[in-house]
Amino acid sequence: MFDKRTTYTIIDETGDKSTITLDKTVADVLQLHLPDVHAWVQHVYDCAAKQYPGLSRYKRGDLVRDYALKEANKHPEYDQAVREFLGDL
Repeated sequence: MFDKRTTYTIIDETGDKSTITLDKTVADVLQLHLPDVHAWVQHVYDCAAKQYPGLSRYKRGDLVRDYALKEANKHPEYDQAVREFLGDL
């Protein structure tokens, strides 16, 4: 929806450094409501890797982004950002 991204460094299932990007608005809302977004992203990625070992790293990243969006949608700041972006429809 928005074109700016926030990048989080993670350790993938092989122990290598990698990154996952989230929409900046999603990341900003999560920063307001989670004590450590970086740790949360790592945890969600680890869960996806464990539960879906056959998925590619890219697809696991998609799962993390989907879950992050669902988490952000729980908070009114995200709804406000969407309304501001879309204006009056």
